[in-house]
Amino acid sequence: ATVSDKSGNNYVATINVVITGCPTQISQIDLNYSNTSLINGQTLQLSSTITPSNACVKSISIASSESSIASVNDAGLVTALSVGSTIVSFTYNDGFSQKVASCTINVLPIPVKTITLNPSSNASLMVGDKLMVSAEILPIEVPNKNITWTSSDTNFVKVNSSGELFAIKVGSAVITATSVQNPTVK
Repeated sequence: ATVSDKSGNNYVATINVVITGCPTQISQIDLNYSNTSLINGQTLQLSSTITPSNACVKSISIASSESSIASVNDAGLVTALSVGSTIVSFTYNDGFSQKVASCTINVLPIPVKTITLNPSSNASLMVGDKLMVSAEILPIEVPNKNITWTSSDTNFVKVNSSGELFAIKVGSAVITATSVQNPTVK
């Protein structure tokens, strides 16, 4: 800037401007998972790595597209809340642009682990007798406690959808209770 006084003398003042900052842009973001499944109630720590490692980071936000299915905190800890799918996104702002990396989270129901029958041992029936068999499914938090009942030989023993046995004629059969949610559990 130039300043003049009443006598016509000119004075010059200068200011040096230095712009500081990080000139390195983020080229890539990687997450430790890109697609994973959690059982309802489980947690998972997501973490990110930026490339290059010396890139500027002005801000970062972490969010779940469906926070009722899985929530995520500012540190990337995901908590599975209800059955379904959501996308957790890490959004980085380097001052030049925004870069996003995402992970699909599939929340599954708590699986059936065991079925215990009562009576739990062999039962003897007379032809024409009925017997009610009950089933306990564990863990107790399992949302789907439905069971499919089957008899190995319906000529001797039939079983209905409630677990009631009917002795048809002399012989034997094995009664099986199978989880509808997890058919590998019998």
